[in-house]
Amino acid sequence: MNLSLKSIGKVSLQCVNILWKLGLGAIGIAAIFFTVFLVKEIHREDMSGGNQLSDYVKEYQKDGYVSLYNQRDKEFTLKRLDWVSHGLEDSNIAVYSKNLKRGFFDYNSGKPLTDPIYDKAWNFYEEVGAVEKDGYVSFLNTDFQPAFPKKFKLVRASDSWPEAIRFRDGQCVLALTPDSIGVIDKHGNWILEPKYQLVSELSTDSCRVVRINGLAGVVDYNGNVIIEPIYDAVRLPNKGVANVVKNGSQKQITYSGTVLRDFVFDNISVH
Repeated sequence: MNLSLKSIGKVSLQCVNILWKLGLGAIGIAAIFFTVFLVKEIHREDMSGGNQLSDYVKEYQKDGYVSLYNQRDKEFTLKRLDWVSHGLEDSNIAVYSKNLKRGFFDYNSGKPLTDPIYDKAWNFYEEVGAVEKDGYVSFLNTDFQPAFPKKFKLVRASDSWPEAIRFRDGQCVLALTPDSIGVIDKHGNWILEPKYQLVSELSTDSCRVVRINGLAGVVDYNGNVIIEPIYDAVRLPNKGVANVVKNGSQKQITYSGTVLRDFVFDNISVH
């Protein structure tokens, strides 16, 4: 079959166009692979250093911000954060702050568990975490649903960060105001009504020092008064024993009131 010179020229031009396009495509693909390789190399340089947050997560700080990097998945999971809390012994849920709002992330993967929607948030203890939003504190379970429906209005003299709001041994000390401190259980019920100016953490025998109307006493785990609040100061050094101060006189008594040592003690703390 004879082809005219014109037809041959047209076919040749088409072939050249195809080869040209293929060449450009190959160059483009090569450029993409080179760019990816270069980015990975630069990224690998950037991945040096950092603070090992957990087995697979590193914490990096740059320009005043914190970012979390998952070494197993080779990706940043959270970027440009204000700060992150560190994990606790009984929970893999930790707090992060972004744009002055709080959220939760998985300490083992670095991945977010909630958006940063809370005004304040505290680490989980005993599978319960406290959050504050619009002036109210509520408590969440590990599915980030309400642990119980009740919320608590907090009133502060300033916006200073309060003591950790957390459950320990099934109870949580909660300060509604500096003069209205009480203890709730895991249903949100008051074990100790919020009328105290001080409520200590539980002692080794599950008792607490409390202060009301300027005077200190002791209550047990269930909120029953075992030493009336009539003392200037109380400390619980051992099980069933209290060091008490009254009118400058310091002595050691049992919870039933028996005097064990009727003399001055050194280093008694004022509660």
